Amino acid sequence: MGGDDSTAGNAGTAGQVLVSKGADEAPAWENPLVPTVAPTANGTVIAIDGQLKIAQEIAVQIPTFFQLTGPANVATPIPIGNLTDVIIDNENTYSGNAVTNSFTVSEDGIYQVVMSIQFTSNLTTPGDRPTFYAGVWNNAAGEWIAMGVQSANVSDNGFTGFQYNTLTSSISLLAGEVYSFRIAKTTGSTITMYGYSSGFALPRHASHIMVKRLR
Repeated sequence: MGGDDSTAGNAGTAGQVLVSKGADEAPAWENPLVPTVAPTANGTVIAIDGQLKIAQEIAVQIPTFFQLTGPANVATPIPIGNLTDVIIDNENTYSGNAVTNSFTVSEDGIYQVVMSIQFTSNLTTPGDRPTFYAGVWNNAAGEWIAMGVQSANVSDNGFTGFQYNTLTSSISLLAGEVYSFRIAKTTGSTITMYGYSSGFALPRHASHIMVKRLR
């Protein structure tokens, strides 16, 4: 701007826009009123305290299945194993293997938790009601942060069928704390969590867990 055949004009700096100052006034290079976000990861752009950033997000699935055996363990839920199909972990804070899982958050904030888990029980006595707990556990504090409960009725023919434990919640998570996705049950039955359901033209994802920052 402002140059001629023999004089270089003012090109501004990278990212600036040319702003009109009105009649009889020269325009000027200025920084945009809407800040830009230089993407550094996959994810959703959110505004926090007036600043745009990529929301931390974790989404994982079970590629096979996972079984919870042994006696009732309501007081001592165990981490979900085989939670290894990572769809997104844009800040690389999730870890999972055949027997356990854990994750952290990079900043204090409010996070949405969505869990949808397909399961069955091996109980066969009509009228039995195996109850299944699944949620987010604070490892250091030893307590649930969010938890869903689902009871399954054993039918007259001794079959529980497929059940879903679902949880949708918004919770406060803190940087520096270690969390895990855990399960528990109220009976000595075997609870089986399913990852891929068969019997369809294509396998479908039956169990899915997501944590995503909201603010």
